[in-house]
Parts: sequence; C-alpha cells; structure tokens
Amino acid sequence: MTKQAISVQEQLRDQYENLSRTLRRTANWVLANPAEVATRPLNELSTLSGRSSASFIRLAQELGYDGWKGLREGFAQILRDGPAESMFAERLVTFNSLARPQTMLRTELKNVQSCYTAENAEVIQETVERMAKARRIALIGRRSCTPVMTWLHYLLRITCPGAVLADDRGGAFGLDLLGLDQQDMVISASFSPCSRETVGATCRAAAAGAWTLGIVDAPLNALARVTDRHLLVGKESDAFFDSMVGAMAIVQWLASAWALRLGTGAVQRAKEYQKLMVETGAFEPEE
Repeated sequence: MTKQAISVQEQLRDQYENLSRTLRRTANWVLANPAEVATRPLNELSTLSGRSSASFIRLAQELGYDGWKGLREGFAQILRDGPAESMFAERLVTFNSLARPQTMLRTELKNVQSCYTAENAEVIQETVERMAKARRIALIGRRSCTPVMTWLHYLLRITCPGAVLADDRGGAFGLDLLGLDQQDMVISASFSPCSRETVGATCRAAAAGAWTLGIVDAPLNALARVTDRHLLVGKESDAFFDSMVGAMAIVQWLASAWALRLGTGAVQRAKEYQKLMVETGAFEPEE
C-alpha cells in the first residue's frame, strides 16, 4: 500500500472527532466503500450513500484537499495497490509477533473510543425503549462475534428474562428464533465479511415483523443493510485477527443503558439473581 493511500485513510480516522455529525456519517460511508468512491461519479455516490454531493466535497476540503478529486484519487490508488485489508489467514503470514504492546493498546483504545458517538447513543436509547416493550429479544452472533453476543446475553439475563441467545442446541441453528413476530426484536452482530447465517436469520426475523438492530463494523456491510438500525464499532487490530474490544464495549454500554431504563426493577432482579448464585454455591469461597 502506498504512502498516499495510507494517508487518505489515516486522515479520515485521525480527523474523525473534529468533523461535524453530518461529515462523520459521510466519512463512515467513504471508509466502508473505497471501491465505490474510487470508481463512481459523485452523483452516484450521493444516491448510493444517501448523503449529499456537497457533503463529499466538504469532507475533502476539511481534510485539506482543493476538492473531491484529490480525495477520490487517494482511494483510486488503493485499488491500484490492492486492498488495504486482508482476511486472517493472509494477515497471519505477515503478522509481527514482536509488535509493541503500547502500539496494540493505542489501537484498542481507538476501537473503544470510536463506539462512544452521538449516533450510537441515539440508537441505544431507541433500542432500550423497544426492549421495554418487546416480548422476546433474540440475540444472534456467529463466528468471531459469538463471544460478543454471548456476553450480551450473560449481562441481559440478570434483568431481562425475555432475552434468548440463538445457538446450535437441537442440532439446527435458529430454533430459538421460531415464532418471532412484530412483538419481538432481534440484536445481531457481524463484521465484514458477514456471517451468512447471521444475515439470513436476521432477514427472516425482519420478514416476520421483528424490529432489528445490527452491531457492525461498517455502515453498509451486509448486516447493516438488512437491519432497522445499527451500532457502528471499530475493529482495527495490530494482531492477525479483527479486534472485538469495541464490540464488547458497545454491548456493555447497551446492557448498562437497559438496566438504567428499568430502574428499581433492575436492582430487585439483580438482588434475586445474586442471592440465587450465593445459595447454589456458584462462587468459590474466599480463604
């Protein structure tokens, strides 16, 4: 990858917090769709993204370019040099096992910080309100996102008896999703390239009338395109595999927001849960 191509993406990420809310959304789309940016006219990008042509031009100017052409050329260079990202097997070939812990820590901090946006706060607020009205809350996460949704289920089961984690019990994925309708909701997580099972199950739930939320790494990845709303998280990594730290942070935020929404009801259920854990000997006694 050339220095110019690296500069384009790093500029967008480094300047992200300084951008307006409108330009952040445009920047998210640009970062998620480098091939489209490099090959399509500005009016087509506007149609595809739902953002105005002026927002693309203003974004380029905010980054120091005279106009859209300069920023577009940076992404064209990415295509000429080859994709910036590769899947884990290819990354493992060049993985530097001696990468400094300080560098890895900085990257993980960026992943966490990228979660706490005004856009995500708005979506979380809507989600907890829908959770309060939902009969069932189905959680879907496959492949690398399995621990993310397992953790969310672990957190929610203390205060949300209607939460169910879709898994392989009974020999067929998705049995927990049978009978979903407009009284229910689904929370799914998947990063590019998205899990076919996750996207398919989410689509079926949406077709049945359930409201859907996606936890995604790009605003227009395969899962984001089929959900009603989405939470955007970072997955950058100095290791050979995508980071799940940002996704873990967002589900922690969501579960905390849900507990606050319940108020004293959450406290009472938590006390009952804790009492049961103690009575059944779930904890190893301290010496």
